[in-house]
Amino acid sequence: MKILVGSGFAEKIENIDIVSKRENLGNNINCLKKIRSFSFFKNLKKNNIKFPQTTLSVRNKGDWLVKNFSSYGGVKVNYVKQKDKKLNNDEYFQKFIPGKLVSLQFYNNDHKISIISICDQVIYDQNKPFVIKGLITKRVSKNFFKKVSDLTIKLSKIFDLNGINNIDMILTQKNIFLLEVNARPGLSTNIISKKIKNPFHKKTKVVNQTDNLFHSTTILYATKNIFIDKKKIKFIKKLSLSKNFSELPVIDEKIMKNQPFCLIHLKSKEREKLLKLIQNKSNWVLSQLDDYKN
Repeated sequence: MKILVGSGFAEKIENIDIVSKRENLGNNINCLKKIRSFSFFKNLKKNNIKFPQTTLSVRNKGDWLVKNFSSYGGVKVNYVKQKDKKLNNDEYFQKFIPGKLVSLQFYNNDHKISIISICDQVIYDQNKPFVIKGLITKRVSKNFFKKVSDLTIKLSKIFDLNGINNIDMILTQKNIFLLEVNARPGLSTNIISKKIKNPFHKKTKVVNQTDNLFHSTTILYATKNIFIDKKKIKFIKKLSLSKNFSELPVIDEKIMKNQPFCLIHLKSKEREKLLKLIQNKSNWVLSQLDDYKN
């Protein structure tokens, strides 16, 4: 059986049962381990790739973050809140840099790299400043595209990346800082799959440049505990008929507060209108769920 290791599993790749004897179409275990350890940052420094100051030494609270090597989607990332914070074996400190968060997804097939999406990250809320709420396609200049193209080529050679990969960056006025490499499909796959029939063809253009629309994928988080009973499943079945929704819950499933309920996929010619559309659609789903009470 052929598999492609995705989000949540790539971060736990030390569990060999995930791959077992199946054919892995993505990155191998050694690659995944390499980008989920402190040697990752040593390799970046060795190859002159900019990234926020990172250390395993004790840091006091301030503009420092404590991050977990198994984090994804901004989960397990927090400000250092206590004096002389000590790390667990799977954690590290990283200097906080203010800027714009951007995700890029690319495909590497036999050293031929295609960038297939560049997106702005939308953050959940102020109380969870690092948890990703969604992605919106980003319009970029030729100069920026050249810089990130060179970066993906460089990273692919250093870490022997294969298949679908994502990189998270933070943009300041003068620099592009690499935050992490996620060697597996990411959230923007939902945007890509709806826009491009064969995103892994060597002639594929970045999804942002194929039309004049902004595309988005948003994680709708539950605002309270939700149990999917026979009444709520009727509403969910209606949502499943629309291309605007995916990853919907099933009967008898319980979604805890602040956990993902589903994904919402929308598009608009204007970015600000898209943001309002996302908010309105999210509020509508949550209000409809309340109407389907026991």
